[in-house]
Amino acid sequence: MSKVTICIDDLCFEAIMGLLEKERTTPQKICVNAKITYDYSEKKFIDYAVLSELIRESIKKEKFYTIEETLEYLCKKLQKEFKNIEKINLKISKPDILENRVVGVKKKLKLKNSK
Repeated sequence: MSKVTICIDDLCFEAIMGLLEKERTTPQKICVNAKITYDYSEKKFIDYAVLSELIRESIKKEKFYTIEETLEYLCKKLQKEFKNIEKINLKISKPDILENRVVGVKKKLKLKNSK
């Protein structure tokens, strides 16, 4: 086995996320960047297309109130779905929420099974 890192850059889509009334009814642009480190072997690899779709569908389905809540949920879901993950580094941005800037939150997680 060897350690590899999947990089997902600018996975952007529209979803409901936020506390404000408008954010609860009108989808807005959400962008996700992820770095997922795991033990790779020919029989235990993580398909980056499946990983990307899991992230996108989870955010769209759950309609989270905060980015922080979203990050916590995604970290738990990824750990559950992919047992060989060692490190998770996620960043979620809302590029259109404030004028002239992109804001977001990121979370890094090193799992107990990693060395």
